[in-house]
Amino acid sequence: MFSDNVKTKVEGDYTLVYKDEKLLAKINTSNLKAYHEQSGNPVAPKSAEIFIPWSPEVEDKIYCYNDVNGTSTWSVPNSWEDVTTAQLYQLTENGRSYVGEVAVQNGQVTLQLDLSIPYILVKEKAAQAHRYNADGSVMKKDGATVMLPTSEEHPWGYGSAIENFGFSGKTFDGWEKTVTEGTKEQITIDTTITGTKGNARVMFAEQVAGSISQNVTVESGKTYSFSAWTMAEGIRSPKLTVKAGKEVEEASVETTAGIPIKVRPSKYNGKNYQRVKVDITIPEGVKEATISFSAEAGEQPVYVDDFRCWEWLTAPKAEEEEYYYFEDFENVDENWGPFISQVGGQPWTHLAYKNPEGGQMKYYTLDNVDGTEDEDNLVSLKGRQTGTGVLMRTLPSTIDFKQGNKYVVQMDHATYHEQLEAESGKHVGYNYPLEKSYFNIDDVGVKSPSIVP
Repeated sequence: MFSDNVKTKVEGDYTLVYKDEKLLAKINTSNLKAYHEQSGNPVAPKSAEIFIPWSPEVEDKIYCYNDVNGTSTWSVPNSWEDVTTAQLYQLTENGRSYVGEVAVQNGQVTLQLDLSIPYILVKEKAAQAHRYNADGSVMKKDGATVMLPTSEEHPWGYGSAIENFGFSGKTFDGWEKTVTEGTKEQITIDTTITGTKGNARVMFAEQVAGSISQNVTVESGKTYSFSAWTMAEGIRSPKLTVKAGKEVEEASVETTAGIPIKVRPSKYNGKNYQRVKVDITIPEGVKEATISFSAEAGEQPVYVDDFRCWEWLTAPKAEEEEYYYFEDFENVDENWGPFISQVGGQPWTHLAYKNPEGGQMKYYTLDNVDGTEDEDNLVSLKGRQTGTGVLMRTLPSTIDFKQGNKYVVQMDHATYHEQLEAESGKHVGYNYPLEKSYFNIDDVGVKSPSIVP
């Protein structure tokens, strides 16, 4: 027994939940105990029939679900005694979808539901859903009910500079297609990526050469990072381009085949995706940038997903202009700058921050070790690995080493070792700067070399 006349009981293979002697749920839990004893891991029940009020205090809408049979009859809550007609909605990834009226007769409703699809039953047809407080009561502000925004008010990508950046609505809203070979219909939304439960991405079919693009509002004088994740297992040369006034920045990769990334948790883990990214400073007087992604025609599809626009936290440093590639880890919007993980499990690698306010017992940053405080120079890349092998590496999409060129790669780095001192009995740490802080890459003979720190 629980409070408010709620109780549960087990009958054979089923766990039953009641309130006021009215059935709320019938769940086949026969597999749970045996499975738990074998592995200790959670598992979903074999089946479920559910008719549970969304808010037990308000009971203004009822969550309905059935994966056993399509038709079932339920008793409505006592608070519904004056309701003669209810409204049924199906819950979808794009919001609620109206199904129709349901008669309430003798305190009961008979529902015919699609199997394994969630629904809600409400007293009145409403254009919008409302918010709830943590205690289950309807949220109010100045005496009025606080409504959830509609999909028109908050479309996919709302709050981001890039509209519909992940294509979760299965549309090209905000994007424009352009083709030079093939047809626009050959640039489609694909939901077949393994292990992502319907995640949407854009697919460029083999025969099409084209692009998708949109205009983005920016502020002049500021620096932004624009990026997208792409997979091209054929030779399709996918390219990300950002144009702001006369400034144009591009990032491309010939193919992503053969280099699976290892990032957890990530939907791209184990897949041949690479992230193409550009940094661009917006010229004075420019208020709009155009972001586009293009691919050539080829023998394998090209996929792209998760566009991103990120404003830099600090201004670019003057020394950046001196290098082919420069990274101080102060403006990293995702991952570890140019590096990706090559560790199968979760690596002990992260961006280490020095707190200028103090209060840190330890910090592992190379910045500010001399005691001077620079609020624009606070971050270092910290890595640890208990075994041997490659911890992280660059990709052609992050640093493009071109065939036939010579490069000098330099980085500030140190090793840190902590040991137990016999005299004090305390763990004491020591920094050991490595003697060689740069190395040469001469006569690059392959198209896609990488740095492996």
